[in-house]
Amino acid sequence: MDTPLRQGARTRDRPTWTPRPLAESYIGRSLADGRFMIRQPIAEGGMSLVFLADDRQDGRPVAIKICRDDDPDSSIGRRFAWESRVLANLQHPNLVSVLATGETHSVREFVELAFAQTGRTIAWSGAGADEIGRDAITGEALVLVDPRYFRPTEVDELRGDPTKAREKLGWRHTTSFRDLVAEMVAGDREAISRETGRHDHSTR
Repeated sequence: MDTPLRQGARTRDRPTWTPRPLAESYIGRSLADGRFMIRQPIAEGGMSLVFLADDRQDGRPVAIKICRDDDPDSSIGRRFAWESRVLANLQHPNLVSVLATGETHSVREFVELAFAQTGRTIAWSGAGADEIGRDAITGEALVLVDPRYFRPTEVDELRGDPTKAREKLGWRHTTSFRDLVAEMVAGDREAISRETGRHDHSTR
């Protein structure tokens, strides 16, 4: 399991992180003949380091996992290679291959659409960590910001490029973002209903 890097000073909006020497030595390095440029460390585990990098070919941010030991014949190197092969060949009905849609949506948009499925409209007030989402009619606070869940590293925008899947496979996404949110809310409401039914049955 990967664990966060050593925590340094904390700002009001989000924590800052102090890279350890080994991780710090990779910052600014390029990989794969210059295709990937390492920007900053994200996490580290017992045998590897994880970095945020720029994919210069596809113009997108990516996560890159680097083995701590450069020797592929070492025990760590062999385990790392084995893990990569296993993950690359995993196939199971419950493992879904995810392709990009080429769209970007904010958490704010997701929240608004999710509550709309329950007949509620969100009215926002405040800013930053003090922003609150309230029911536009009742004024009830429904959405609060908790700085504990800020990620130590963040990118401004994540947008996948489905061009290759479209050109090579003829694939296009058929579920809109709005429909996806509706399905997620419906699934949660159904799960809550089942759980409530089990609880009522157990208390009789």
